[in-house]
Amino acid sequence: MRIHPRSRPVLYAFAAVLLIGLAACAEETEVEPVAEPVPMEEPAPMPEPAAPAPGTVDVAGTISALQGGITALPMNAAIDNINGWIAQLEGADFDGSDEMVEELTELRDELQASPIDGAEVAESLTELGRMTSEVGADVGNADLEQLGNLLSTAGNQLSGM
Repeated sequence: MRIHPRSRPVLYAFAAVLLIGLAACAEETEVEPVAEPVPMEEPAPMPEPAAPAPGTVDVAGTISALQGGITALPMNAAIDNINGWIAQLEGADFDGSDEMVEELTELRDELQASPIDGAEVAESLTELGRMTSEVGADVGNADLEQLGNLLSTAGNQLSGM
């Protein structure tokens, strides 16, 4: 029977407790270990999830991230996502793409400011939501419209509307 390496410390601890318990209950009976313990290496730490590389973001991933709530999204993940969208939209050839890049840049800059101006962030999110919904409606893309609605909702929640 093969035992997963992460289970071994638990099994060794269980065996040690069992052996100590049996030794305490025995009438001067010596309990010999069945096998020598095998030294364990510490498991390698789990790597942090990689942030999306600029230009590799997509609508579905952004929708998924926003569905958990705008305040549940870690700041570095939000900024990485914004940078990815800026990279994808720079040089895009559709009406409003330059304005979207400008608004995304303003949002990113505001999120990196200290202190963050919640009203400005809310305004940028609402405006990006409006623009994204319009593009989605123009091209008949329901996912873009959903993303736009999520951005607008997030902006409205931050502004207290």
